[in-house]
Amino acid sequence: MRKLNKLRDAFDLLLSIRDLTTVSRNYRWQVRAPGSFYLEAEYAEVNLSRSEDNHLDVHVRLRAPMSWKLATEKDDAGVYVVLKRKPLIGNIGRALIHARVPRGIHISLQLENSHLCLKDLVGTLDLPPET
Repeated sequence: MRKLNKLRDAFDLLLSIRDLTTVSRNYRWQVRAPGSFYLEAEYAEVNLSRSEDNHLDVHVRLRAPMSWKLATEKDDAGVYVVLKRKPLIGNIGRALIHARVPRGIHISLQLENSHLCLKDLVGTLDLPPET
């Protein structure tokens, strides 16, 4: 029984460490068409979907948050989100981005070594050749 308790305590400690090294950020902007959403990210898992309201919602979850640089901005033309790994320590970080973009808002992506999942989107996707 003592071994089982020690194992459970070790597991609880690992979960606590994981929670301490994971940061979530939620952003919500009110936008109107015509406008745009620009996302630049590297080594991230990106999920994009459309929403029916006039709010652009972005949820960012960072593992090892000290290894990331995150910047957001909104102006009259649109909303900008940039997520970059820091040099050297950036290799330990993982990122997950969920974005819900209103219909009528143009989506522009600049992704590097990322996974992209598109849900309920209508449009044209044009990828240039890798160089």
